[in-house]
Amino acid sequence: MNYSHTFPKTGKTYGHRNFFLQRRYRKYYIIFLLAICLYILKPTIISVFATPTRPLSIEIVHAKHVPVDLFVMSKCPDALACEKALAPVFNQLHELVDIRTNYLASRNSAQPYACMHGSTECAGNRYQLCASHWVTSYASHAENYNLFYRFILCQNKDVSSIGEAEAANQCLLSSGFLPAAAQEIISCANGNLGQELMEKSMDYCRSQNVSVSCTVKIGSSECIIDGGKWNKECPGGGTTLGFWHLICDTFVAATGEPMPQICSDESFLNLGKGDNKKLSSRKIIN
Repeated sequence: MNYSHTFPKTGKTYGHRNFFLQRRYRKYYIIFLLAICLYILKPTIISVFATPTRPLSIEIVHAKHVPVDLFVMSKCPDALACEKALAPVFNQLHELVDIRTNYLASRNSAQPYACMHGSTECAGNRYQLCASHWVTSYASHAENYNLFYRFILCQNKDVSSIGEAEAANQCLLSSGFLPAAAQEIISCANGNLGQELMEKSMDYCRSQNVSVSCTVKIGSSECIIDGGKWNKECPGGGTTLGFWHLICDTFVAATGEPMPQICSDESFLNLGKGDNKKLSSRKIIN
């Protein structure tokens, strides 16, 4: 088949290729080729110039962080002592750890669950779970510690107010949460999401065979404080230095990386020398 075109003014006949290369049509031919190229390269262009998106929690759950699971009850005396006593360790090593709090409760035929220290403890659990859920969704890893753990420590200053909406709101604001975020967390705790988070947390505790508050799991190690005393199997015997070295050693074993410089911070190590401070309210908490 002969593809050709005859121009009426000149009477000249051109082949299909020459027809498109005439000056009169050349610009349309170039535009046509550019359009095809742009269509083919569209995915690549978008990936290069578009604003990259990422999962909101990518900085929180990170391969370079050691998971530290705390199994607690928001009004449990051992949990309060455990959380505050671990604070100086987390304050120094928060870049290495992924702190996760899990809340113990029991199934109840009349209600979805029951808490050992009453309904206000259940509410306190939900406020803390919703705060954790918020920072996991919207905050960076550093903010996860700075905001969430400070909120827990603030709540622990007045155990009697744990579970009260106004007290939770005040602690959220004083810990650095913006008012809008604080309101979201309060609404979460008093809504369906808070109930869902509590039930999932309770089921997770059961799946890990944990029944004592406070239980700390770091790597394959499990430390339990019950009645103010740590279990004998806890590496370091529940001391500040014991947890410090456990986290650092677990980080190296899990990542295969050299010991982080922060793990040799003598200014912190000196805190544990001499009296070998115990991680309990009797030794650490002012």
